[in-house]
Amino acid sequence: LHSSDWWWKMQDKHPKYSTIVPIICASDKAHLTNFSGDKSIWPLYMTIGNIPKDIYRERSTRAWICIGLLLTIKIDNIQSHIQWRAAIHHILWPLRTLGSQFIVCSNGFTRKCYLILNGWVADWPEQYTIALVKQNRCPVC
Repeated sequence: LHSSDWWWKMQDKHPKYSTIVPIICASDKAHLTNFSGDKSIWPLYMTIGNIPKDIYRERSTRAWICIGLLLTIKIDNIQSHIQWRAAIHHILWPLRTLGSQFIVCSNGFTRKCYLILNGWVADWPEQYTIALVKQNRCPVC
């Protein structure tokens, strides 16, 4: 993320001496038990893109935080997709209201930081859910 053209393009759109804080979210459905009807949950995680990948990939650094747990529902119609997206919207709403904040950086300077949702890490079935596309269908049709 640090070397991508996206970063420089976004930085150029903001005032001098400010910085962007790319927000990266992740989700992965987790199986809980077979004993009471195949229960599972859907944890949502968040990190920031300013952390180097060799740090945020290590479990011991705790660079990812759990921001929510969703109950899993069988997503087979458009209403279920809308409910899932409404839950995500509710969880991520505080990021939108923050917008930009003055933060003291590690070098001691205070900078205006702009929070931007940059990416979502998910496996293939979850990407279908996030994109509101039915599985095994053409995403254009």
